[in-house]
Amino acid sequence: MSPAPISRRMALRLSALLAAGCGAPLHGEEEGNAVTGFALLELFTSQGCNSCPSADQNLARVRQLAQQRKLPIYTLSFHVDYWNYLGWEDPFSDAAYSQRQRRYAEAFKSERVYTPQMIVNGRVEFVGSNQATTDRAIQAGLQGRPTAKLAIAVAEKEGAVTVEWNAQNLAEQDAILFALVQKEASRDVTAGENRGKKLAHVNVVRQLQAVPFPKATGDAKLQLPPEAQSADYHVTALVQSRVDQKIAAATQAEFSS
Repeated sequence: MSPAPISRRMALRLSALLAAGCGAPLHGEEEGNAVTGFALLELFTSQGCNSCPSADQNLARVRQLAQQRKLPIYTLSFHVDYWNYLGWEDPFSDAAYSQRQRRYAEAFKSERVYTPQMIVNGRVEFVGSNQATTDRAIQAGLQGRPTAKLAIAVAEKEGAVTVEWNAQNLAEQDAILFALVQKEASRDVTAGENRGKKLAHVNVVRQLQAVPFPKATGDAKLQLPPEAQSADYHVTALVQSRVDQKIAAATQAEFSS
């Protein structure tokens, strides 16, 4: 994708975000340790999996923590499609998300994929409902030293979403990924392992787009689902190695008014 010219107003805004630490509001310290990094949590889940609701609740807990403490913790819920055969087709599932999880399995030299699985910064994986392990992985990420910087600004018109980015210190193997994220969603499940339950989810990825060979600045295009309101969505972006899947930077942006 060839990057389009960034307007002067948008360029100034992106430069300010980078100078402020990728736009993440940061207040104080986490458990006595200075915050120098970030934590990007990816939960691979499914409405067809009866052990997944507790992991969905764990992700919601982390999102609330991030909002309350204004920490650079970003949460993504990827709904896989390989449990759909059990009698309930997860409306948020996508084969692309299952494939993303398989690439992680290859990077971790694992022969299996499973739900609920949590992956933090593309570096560690564990059962997504384990709160203690989740918190330790977050703390390690927040104390890390990001190798890249990324800032984004997003705008929407008639469902068409434009994401403009500004990045620094990109490595040759890096890609930039943009996730269109629905902040909250719920469904009454009428079949499968979770039959009779009303399941709630936070930060559900509805679209994921990668720019495999990004330049320092550019833009990407996403599309809101039909009837969707931009206030119910935001965009999370990350710099990720195409080789070992480790994440070098992450940020998040609401839609500009």
